[in-house]
This record gives sequence, structure tokens and C-alpha cells, in this order.
Amino acid sequence: MTDVAVVLVTFNRLSLLQETLEALAQQTRRVDEVYVVNNASTDGTTEFLDHYTGPLNLHHLSMIDNSGGAGGFSIGVEAAYRDGVDCLWLMDDDVVPKADCLAQLLAQNDPVMVCLREDRDGKLVERASLTYDLERWWVGNPRRDSIEDLYPDSDSVPAGLSLAIATFEGLFIHRDVVKAIGWPDPKYFIFLDDVDYSLRIRQAGFSIRLANKAILRRQLDMVDVTELSWKSRYIYRNFFYVHFAYGNNWAVRAKPFLLVLAATLVKPFTMSGHKELPIIWRALSEAYKMHSRPKPRHIQASYCND
Repeated sequence: MTDVAVVLVTFNRLSLLQETLEALAQQTRRVDEVYVVNNASTDGTTEFLDHYTGPLNLHHLSMIDNSGGAGGFSIGVEAAYRDGVDCLWLMDDDVVPKADCLAQLLAQNDPVMVCLREDRDGKLVERASLTYDLERWWVGNPRRDSIEDLYPDSDSVPAGLSLAIATFEGLFIHRDVVKAIGWPDPKYFIFLDDVDYSLRIRQAGFSIRLANKAILRRQLDMVDVTELSWKSRYIYRNFFYVHFAYGNNWAVRAKPFLLVLAATLVKPFTMSGHKELPIIWRALSEAYKMHSRPKPRHIQASYCND
């Protein structure tokens, strides 16, 4: 029988986490292990997980510091893999899998699959995409042909679509794939860590297939970061880094420099340009330094095992 481990990353969202765990406990096909990476939560999550007595075989990986989603998934994937599980099912603390979600994944049985996401009202909100364009330097956003843009509702989405980019909200992956590519890269902290992992999956010769009958319900609305915040640095930095690391030609790899040059010329004439430009310059510098360092296969686990 296939052993399936959920790798779930949480930070200060106890009530949402409890709903996710409850949904996992109600799967028609039992989840064998659940690894909860607790990113140094301060809202009672640690106490709840330390004293968990529910039906799930739960492993609480309590982080000393907040390592972001990227660090959390890196730690969780490593822990589950080293414990010998056959398949890993990744998710955040704000999704609720339908009762037959795991059963549907195992019925499709591809080495790499991603669930189909809906919102609380059943509306299709799946942003996994069929294309991620790292060939043409003039394309602003390389993410193209997202599922929610191509199909009006979940029932219209065909089975087995081959995806370019998946997300960590429902990624299902066989241990042979993890053996080939390693863990998620913790350097990203937040944003585009799933893009990096998807690109590595495909570079290793695996396809990412959409499991259109395996439904995840998002408990929160999709939010695009459009205003300046501490997150802006990571969005710019990681976007630049992906082009440095995975651009398929020199022009795409040079694209971050062209974008920053354009921003330097234009941003001073915008309302928030004087605040945004230093963030962009710093992001470019950090992305270039990230690219010049070798990629670690894993990082030292900074958690207290259960």
C-alpha cells in the first residue's frame, strides 16, 4: 500500500489550520502521516500541535524562526522523505481538501500531480499555468495560460492537463521525483519557490499533471500584492532570480537588468517611485548574489523533532 504524507506549512492561522487538519482526518482514503511545519507561530498553534490528540498521525516540526513558506516546505519535504514515505502531498494552512481528494489523486496515479482549487463558493480559482515563458525576453509576465483564464468552471477542466507551473497548494509528488531533484529551495523565503520547484521537476524529465477531480477549497480569497510592503522585496528578487537561473537564452537572463533600467528611468515620475526604486535595486543585487551561489540540496534542519 502506498504511504502518503501531507507536508503542511503554517504560521499564525490556528483556526484555519484546525479546519485543514479536520478535512485531512475526513479523507475517504486515510492520510498516513501529517508533517506540520510550524513557522514559529505565536497564536497558540504551538500549544495546539504539542497537545494534539486527534486521529491523524501528526508530526509537529516546530521552527525556531520563521523560515517562510519556502523554508517550511524544504524542511517538511526533507523530513518526510527521510522517513521513507512513498508520496508527499504539499499544502498551506488555508486550504481544505474535499473528502475524496486523496482518493482521486491516487486513482490518477501520476508521479507529479496538482489539485484543482476552488474558492469557498465553488468558483474555479486555479492559477497553475500551461506555459511559463523563459524563451522570449520581451514577455513581461512569463506565466501564461492559467487554468482559471482558460476554463469557466471546474467541470470544464479536462483530465490530465500537462502544466508548466504548479503551486504548493496541493502538489502531490512521488519520492522518486524528490530523490531526483531534492527539496524546495529555502532561499526564496516566500514567492516563486513553487515556480522554482516546478522548473526543476520538468528539467528532470517529469511531467506535472493536473488532477481535475481532486478538489481543494481555498479558505481565503486570492490576493495579489500590488502595494509596497515588506513582501515587495521578495517578489522582485525572486522574479529576477528565476530569470537568472532558468532563462533559456542570454537575452532572458539579461531581462532583469533591462527591467531595472526601465524602472530607474520611469519610476521617479510616479507617486511611489522614490520608495520603490531602492527596493528594486536591492532586489536585483540580492538576486544576482543568489544566482552566484551553488544551490543546496538541503539545509540544516532548525526544528525540534517530535
